[in-house]
Amino acid sequence: MWSKRIIYIAMAVFCCSVFVQAAEKEMKDGTEIDFVAGKTPPAPVAGKVWALVTKPAVVKTTSEKVVVRPESSFFEVTPAKYETVTEKIEVEPAGKTGAAMAPEFASKEQKVMVKEASYTLRVIPAEFKTVDEIVTVTPAYTKEVFVPAEYKTITEKIEVAPARQEVRKVECSSKAVGLMQGETKEDCYTVCDIPAKYVTVTKRVITKPASTEKIEVPAVTRTVKVLKMVKPATTEKVEIPAQFATINVHELKSNGKVEMKDTAPAFQTIEKMVEKAPAGKNKVTIPAQYKTVTSTQVIEPAKMVWRLIDADKCAGARAIVCKYGELPGAGE
Repeated sequence: MWSKRIIYIAMAVFCCSVFVQAAEKEMKDGTEIDFVAGKTPPAPVAGKVWALVTKPAVVKTTSEKVVVRPESSFFEVTPAKYETVTEKIEVEPAGKTGAAMAPEFASKEQKVMVKEASYTLRVIPAEFKTVDEIVTVTPAYTKEVFVPAEYKTITEKIEVAPARQEVRKVECSSKAVGLMQGETKEDCYTVCDIPAKYVTVTKRVITKPASTEKIEVPAVTRTVKVLKMVKPATTEKVEIPAQFATINVHELKSNGKVEMKDTAPAFQTIEKMVEKAPAGKNKVTIPAQYKTVTSTQVIEPAKMVWRLIDADKCAGARAIVCKYGELPGAGE
C-alpha cells in the first residue's frame, strides 16, 4: 500500500515539473499576470525581469431621468366648533357623622401571681487527686532532605535563519517595460535565493535530576503531674415558692357606642365647552418632481500587473548578474 502511494507522489511531482517547464517556455516579453499584495511573482526565465505596471480603469458614462421627490398628499384640517354651557356637579356626596361615647368600668382589688414557683440546682464540686503522666512534647515525624541535580555541558548547532527566496528591486526604464497609453510604471523585481544561517551554542543539560530523601525523627516525651477526677461533680434540687401581689383591676359595666347623624350632599355650578360641530379635513395632492442625472460605471477597475521584460534593458538586473554571476532564479 505504501509503495503505491510513493509511486503516485513521484508521478505527481514529475507532472508538476513538466507543467512548470512548459509555462516558462510560453512566457515571453510583454507577458502579464495579476499583482496580489503580499505575494511575490514566479521566478522569471533566464534573462527576464518582472516590471510592476498600473493599468487605468475602463469606465462608461450614462444619463438617466430619476425621481427626486415622489408624488405625495396631505390633509388640511378644519377645526371643530364649540359653545360654553353651565353644569351643576356634586362635589361632596351625602353621608353620616357620628359621636363616640366611652365605655363604663368599675374598680376592685385582685390577688395575682407575680412570680411562679421554681427550683434551683446546688452544685456539689468534683473530687481530684494528683498522678504522674507521660506527655508527648513533639510527635515522631519524617523529614525530607533536598538532593540537588547534576549537570553536564554540551554544544549544539542551531538554525537561526532558514533558507528562503527574497524579491530584490532592480532598475528598469518605462521604454524597457513597453508602457501603453494610460499605463504607469511602478517598480521592477527579481527573485534571489538566500542560504540558511546557523549558530553554535553551549548549554547545560541534566544528567541526574534533583530528588529528596526521607529521615525518620523520633518523638520527644515528658513526665508531668496531672490532676485526675476521682468523683464527678453532682447537683441538688432546691425548691423556690411562688410570689403574689394585690392590684386594682377594672371590670366593664357597659360598652361604648356611636350616635349617627345624616349629612346633605354639596353641589357646585361650573362652565364648560362642548363640541357643536366636529373637525374636518380636505386632501391636497403634490405632484412628483424629476431630474436628469449622469452616472459613470466602471467596466473594468484600475489594477496592477507584473509585466515580463528583457533583463538587458534594466541596469539593476545587470548589477545583480555581476554580483551573483547570473540573474538569481533564472534557469531553475
